[in-house]
Amino acid sequence: MIAVTATYDILFALHIAGALATLVVLITLRTNASGAASGSTSGEELRRRYPDRPNLAARVIHVMPLTGLIMALTGDSSVSLRQPWVGTGFALYLVAAFWLEARTLPVEREIARAVQSDASADVATTASRLGRQLDVVLTLVAATLLVMIVQF
Repeated sequence: MIAVTATYDILFALHIAGALATLVVLITLRTNASGAASGSTSGEELRRRYPDRPNLAARVIHVMPLTGLIMALTGDSSVSLRQPWVGTGFALYLVAAFWLEARTLPVEREIARAVQSDASADVATTASRLGRQLDVVLTLVAATLLVMIVQF
């Protein structure tokens, strides 16, 4: 794939940065869930890691398809929407985004509410469930990244 303009280069850099940021956020969430599930995280630390507010950092996942779509629309034929790997990447992203928004983040909110109300018995079980949900999202993101890398 050859970048055709400086704008395309910037979009590509943002696309890669979005992918890396997504991995960092998801791996951090998974690590936090493991700690909470094992009971090795103190109550104070749990309250810091699970504030009762929406997780905006997790939404960085949406940078990848936005920049990818713009690149597909403005790039040459090797990155067009007609390429099977582009469609596969978008399909995998849609499933990952749905899983994150509909399944994973609501569980994270459950943990935040339990932590804020000091319902520690619920935290370990819910954190274990969160870990499983994050495993699905991480697998889908990894598959998406693999598709993007293999196309070269």
